[in-house]
Amino acid sequence: MSKSKEEMLKAELAEIEKKIAPIRASIHQLVALRVGRTIVQCSLCRKRSRFGRFGFVQDYWYTQPSGCSGGDYWSRTEIKLCYIVCPECSVMNYIYQHPQREQIIDLIQNQGLERKEIFSTIWEKHGDKKPEQVYPTL
Repeated sequence: MSKSKEEMLKAELAEIEKKIAPIRASIHQLVALRVGRTIVQCSLCRKRSRFGRFGFVQDYWYTQPSGCSGGDYWSRTEIKLCYIVCPECSVMNYIYQHPQREQIIDLIQNQGLERKEIFSTIWEKHGDKKPEQVYPTL
């Protein structure tokens, strides 16, 4: 393929990408709306709320220092081992034991969204410490 033809194809591809970008953004917004409007029930108070009203608690586990250079760091737990916080009763629902566990994991993990696009509030919990709010920032 000649260089000029290759340059023409790259220019056409760039033009197509420009046209597709707003469509991708619209699809992303629609997915975020759909996820946020999905109804989830609190496992304690049994009230049903839109998923976007729930909070999310990202849990972390600690790796002890070992040897000269190993350990001494925090790692994120899997989503199924985290919590969602009911907007009605403010109780942390452990996702792993939630009756809608598979749906919740799918909504968080498989929709191509960041957590702040899904949840009203996000906390981080390190070990046995009290969760600290990280989104929205205080």
